[in-house]
Amino acid sequence: MKKFFVLLFLLPALTAFGQELSRAEKAFIVGRLQTEVKYNYAQYATLPFDWDSLCRASLPALVELEGDEAFVDGLQRLCMKLGDGHTYIYRANMGDSRTWIRPFPMTTVRVGGRVFVTEVRSSVLAQQGVAKGCEILEIDGEQVLDYGRRHVASQLSSSTPQWTEIAPFNSFSLTKARSDKVSRITFRDTAGKVFTVEEDRNIPWDIEPDPGSVMAFELLENNVGYLVINSFMGSNYTRLFDNLYERILETDALIVDMRNNGGGNSGYADYIMSHFTDRPVRMGAWSS
Repeated sequence: MKKFFVLLFLLPALTAFGQELSRAEKAFIVGRLQTEVKYNYAQYATLPFDWDSLCRASLPALVELEGDEAFVDGLQRLCMKLGDGHTYIYRANMGDSRTWIRPFPMTTVRVGGRVFVTEVRSSVLAQQGVAKGCEILEIDGEQVLDYGRRHVASQLSSSTPQWTEIAPFNSFSLTKARSDKVSRITFRDTAGKVFTVEEDRNIPWDIEPDPGSVMAFELLENNVGYLVINSFMGSNYTRLFDNLYERILETDALIVDMRNNGGGNSGYADYIMSHFTDRPVRMGAWSS
């Protein structure tokens, strides 16, 4: 089993009472990031460059960036040099909730060179025709692939080219921005009708998620079960699986599809796995 080493940098709030960070505070944060990577990054010994030298060379430009948002973007670009999908700057939402970073209440997926809506969580979008299966053509006047590459992939920590190409367009990643930002999104529905929605990101999340978006089961020919597990996150997660388990037991074979699983709580994965074997399962190990 492949082992995953997870490293998450959770920085404290970058502003206090509306005041911007000083150059000294920025330098301190860069130093903390440099130290955390040096002592806790799992692949530090195999880096093809000198991390200390990179941080030292990057420091003058980082502390001169105007505004905390630009500074955070700069830190993220520095993290990207590590080439690791689990090493990134986590943006903590603080203060006025109407300016938080959040996506539109919908999920998307990239299929080839096209991007489609997979779930809608807001009646405001649904009433304007946005539904599962709609294709996204443009966002704020940019072709959707160009938009994702320019505004999402440019800040994406990734270990592989294929992840860089697919991750910006999956789940809620594509439309994240300040929630008070108004965006124009052009869709094409399944009948071929093209229409545009213009809203900010503070519209309500008033449609409950489909439980099948996390986990779903169906019976195929020859009594073959097909279990889709799209996430290891969610409320009442173990109950979702428990509700399907009796049907799974009645099958003669089982396909488990996790192609769109973005990860989550490894304990949920352990729970599911424990139902398919009565033997001990070797687990991962970590140290710091």
